[in-house]
Amino acid sequence: GDITRRVYLASLPIVVATGLWVWMDELATRLDDERSGRRTLVIIFGLRFSGRCGTPALAVLLFASLLAAAFSRSVHPLSLFMLLCAGLAWKISATSWTEYSCPDRIMEARKQAFRLHLATCSIIAASSLAIHPRTCLPP
Repeated sequence: GDITRRVYLASLPIVVATGLWVWMDELATRLDDERSGRRTLVIIFGLRFSGRCGTPALAVLLFASLLAAAFSRSVHPLSLFMLLCAGLAWKISATSWTEYSCPDRIMEARKQAFRLHLATCSIIAASSLAIHPRTCLPP
């Protein structure tokens, strides 16, 4: 059938989590990308802007998209357990804000972004296996 707005909203948190992971990877490999002549978004926007604005914006967008998906009933309400990972997103953003020019610290934040991506996918997938509250209503 057709892909509906509900499908887009349900997939948006995973897309944004993937974007955050890729963004952190671009921050971590910035020096190699510059040497090889690649023009990534981090290089185009600049290191400081990418670390201080790009990363926190993606972290906020991740949780905003999760809330939009949950309140529009595109994902199961149990997917809100993802909010427990807000500390991990905060740590990624804080590292990116203060140490955007330190490759070792950004590499560690990249690993945390992968963990956040894995948690997002796992929680949304596991919550989709639960019976949705609307299907439990008596006829």
